[in-house]
Amino acid sequence: MVSKCKTCALAGIKAPGVCALSGLKVTDTDFCSSHRRSLSTCSICGAVILENACIDEGHLLCPNCLSQINSCRVCRKAIHCAFEEDPSPIPKAISQQIRQGNGIFVTSVRNPERIRETCQKGCECFDDKNGCLRQIGFCNNQEVYYNDSV
Repeated sequence: MVSKCKTCALAGIKAPGVCALSGLKVTDTDFCSSHRRSLSTCSICGAVILENACIDEGHLLCPNCLSQINSCRVCRKAIHCAFEEDPSPIPKAISQQIRQGNGIFVTSVRNPERIRETCQKGCECFDDKNGCLRQIGFCNNQEVYYNDSV
């Protein structure tokens, strides 16, 4: 098989008739050292990886997902949230007054009663000392969610 631009997997994925790497028009005669027969995709987000791929535990990752590998963004346990999804009639937020000097400020906070009924009853993202670890963005119970896992 001839490695011409027209046969390259990078041709036309961003715009018709344009190389995804160089941005140049694809022709029948041109070719370059970046020719690809197939495209690689990120094991987490599924995006086409044009360059700078990394491997994590045998999975190919794009730079964006690699930068979030130790966060809740890529954790399978953070897909569902009992606090947000529970149909309980307990309100998600309550008003809280804060006195500062002569002023009183009213702010909205997560309802502690709803937290006790949802998060504390089995959510792996909840810690008795630190509360919802998703609000921190990291915990020691992380399991990376790879879309290409069987």
